[in-house]
Amino acid sequence: MDNKQLNQRYNNIVARVKNNEAYKHTTFGDWVSFETFKEWMNLNYVEGWEIDKDILSGSNKCYSSSTCLMVPREINALFRSSSSIHGYKGVYFDERDNKFYGQMRIDGKTVQRGSSDTAAGAHQYYLELRRKRLQVLLQRYSSIENQYAYKRLVEAFKPYL
Repeated sequence: MDNKQLNQRYNNIVARVKNNEAYKHTTFGDWVSFETFKEWMNLNYVEGWEIDKDILSGSNKCYSSSTCLMVPREINALFRSSSSIHGYKGVYFDERDNKFYGQMRIDGKTVQRGSSDTAAGAHQYYLELRRKRLQVLLQRYSSIENQYAYKRLVEAFKPYL
């Protein structure tokens, strides 16, 4: 990634934090400096992957070298928040049988796993689907060139496996 692309990516992050209401509580750690961001990108960059701040920083919402990692888009999507009328991501209620189901989209298809009388119970089925999908995706990306970035990714997801 050349300097122009690095500047553009950095400026996009800064603009998002300054101008997007959803990011009003997001902070910059050591990425307040472009040079620190650049060093991090040179070490972590993987073509086609996204920068994620939420997986490692949790509710802290901080862009920094220690709270961000490069993530494939399809793995990042597994951890994005999702609004649900039931209060749980990956839960669907079927009125035909009055049951909650854990489900997710995989390769464009809806996959369901288990039914429950409660949304919380169905969410456990969703978490199992997510765990298995994460294992498949981590294996898929295991041979990428930047093994440093891959190892950071695997380490970040150990609690979910």
